[in-house]
Amino acid sequence: MRFVVGIMCIFLAIGTAASAQEKAPSRRIVFQLNDNRGGWADNLNPKKEGRLNLLYFSLGYISPTYGLTMLGSQANADYIYNGGNPSGDFHISTLLDSTLSGYYLFKNIAGFDLRTGLDLNLPTGNASFDTAELNTLFTDNVTQELNLVTSFGKGLNVAPNMVLSRVFMQRLVAGFGVRYEVTGEYDPTRDTPDDDYNPGDNLTLIASLQYLLNKKTIFFFDINSSYATRDKQNREEVFKTGDSHNFNLRAIRIFEAFRATLSAAYGLQGKNQSLGAGGITTEDRNSNNNNYEFFLNVNFPYTNKIHFSGIAGYKNLLENGYTSDNSLFDGGYRKVYAGSGISYKLKKQLTLSANLRLFQIENKKDAVETADARYRGFNMDLGLIYSLPF
Repeated sequence: MRFVVGIMCIFLAIGTAASAQEKAPSRRIVFQLNDNRGGWADNLNPKKEGRLNLLYFSLGYISPTYGLTMLGSQANADYIYNGGNPSGDFHISTLLDSTLSGYYLFKNIAGFDLRTGLDLNLPTGNASFDTAELNTLFTDNVTQELNLVTSFGKGLNVAPNMVLSRVFMQRLVAGFGVRYEVTGEYDPTRDTPDDDYNPGDNLTLIASLQYLLNKKTIFFFDINSSYATRDKQNREEVFKTGDSHNFNLRAIRIFEAFRATLSAAYGLQGKNQSLGAGGITTEDRNSNNNNYEFFLNVNFPYTNKIHFSGIAGYKNLLENGYTSDNSLFDGGYRKVYAGSGISYKLKKQLTLSANLRLFQIENKKDAVETADARYRGFNMDLGLIYSLPF
């Protein structure tokens, strides 16, 4: 889930967020609590709209060589997709799946650092819906983009991972990572008997470079590729997601009064395979959409205790490989977004934060959306981070 990835990114950067001007303690317990509220609506008549309140937390122990993190969340969602037709609406209040992650770092093995880890997705959420709810939630790309939470629960997933890195010439850091997720079976629908579903396992490979141009400029480049095995339903192969590849480039520049990060990303995905009359077959054309994105993030330390931030970005999901008269055609969308935030170091170990982001999506019609639509929405997050030296 995207919000879990966001939590992990924040969690890994806690050392600077929780103590901006001081060296972080080598061992610490860190607690993070956030409340996120968002909403959106389109310009059609009747309107489609959605609201979400997400309460999430993380608790972890961090040391120079190992760490352990637990993530949990509660979601209240209210989506009106079908223009007031109750059969197409969706309402839920539930715990989401929990995540337990650990790592151990081996330093200087023949000049390399090796970070090994294990991630567990624990099925504490709601994974079972009726067919109408599933169609409401997961049928269109723009639906996935609008909603911070795109999955309310799955099975027990186990993902061992490792990252190997080395510093060259004191300026270049090269890394290679591998992660294999073994996915567990679950029942996605309440109204269809005997439809136990097992998503395909997923192998992710990551290669990265970090180059220190000078004391004020750093470049990052990474490639990650994802390969899935075939999904199974009642132990029969039914679908295989196309292999995906993502390319990311970031440049960080430290100025006298602020720090700026400029990022560019490009993602592409291959053809899916599905069960047909002749067995598993590959799509005639590619139903997946390639995409690219640019964004700028600025951090301004107003005082030792108060930091301001801002972000602005543009994303384009390109139309897929099918023609507009085909039921698999997706015209894609264009998204622009901007936001700002503030963090306040209330005490030595306690930091409070508030962020607001606004967005607009121009969605092209497809088999699901019968007309072009403009979506506008917001996302507001309030949080705290408490770091306790240990």
